[in-house]
Amino acid sequence: MRAHLDQAYGTGRAPPTGLCLEIGPGDSLYTACSAHAAGFSGSILVDAGAWADRDLEGFRAAARVAGIAPDQIARWGSIDTALADLNSRYLTTGIDAMRSLADNSVDFIFSQAVLEHIRRHEYDAFIAETRRVLKPGGRSSHRVDLQDHLAHDLNNLRFGHKLWESDFFTSSGFYTNRLSYKDHVRAFEAAGYRINELNLDRFTKPTVRRAKLAREFRDRSDDELTVMAFDIVAEKPLG
Repeated sequence: MRAHLDQAYGTGRAPPTGLCLEIGPGDSLYTACSAHAAGFSGSILVDAGAWADRDLEGFRAAARVAGIAPDQIARWGSIDTALADLNSRYLTTGIDAMRSLADNSVDFIFSQAVLEHIRRHEYDAFIAETRRVLKPGGRSSHRVDLQDHLAHDLNNLRFGHKLWESDFFTSSGFYTNRLSYKDHVRAFEAAGYRINELNLDRFTKPTVRRAKLAREFRDRSDDELTVMAFDIVAEKPLG
């Protein structure tokens, strides 16, 4: 989380003091500890399923590393009491969880290699929900990995939408929405965000021959096909 705060606000600068929202905590609820230690009043952890490790001793160890007081840690009898004590909520219904949050209720949003896993048909609506819940002036920081999650290349672009978006592929564990970095930026801008920062990590040249790409992707520019990952910081304008 610290890297995202530095990216959004500048190294060493104090973050907001309200609510922090993490998209896709995966198997770890430790952001509840790091958000508390960073000065946030609470945190919301949103995922598409209940995949987090609920080991209390591991959570206590993370809390000690975050600098949370030993007497506070000692009163936690379960993960649920620990989360409540840190004013943290773990929500596991994806976009429906986002829709349950109040307008203008969150100060900072971040994710780490998660946005590429949101279903393609839900993506624009999901980004719009993040903007809705963010307070005016709030910032959203994300690391997005565009590579396939097997060979760390762009082999995912070899498959047509009909097959890739089928139930078999979307439940496979390696599904990505295959949006280009420009598609992601367009979604943020269409939702009403202002892009503050965009940093691209590139291959030196396209790694999959255009003729091997699915028909849907053959018109992508070399500019898009050489981006392997990127960092984006977006802000909800005031007013």
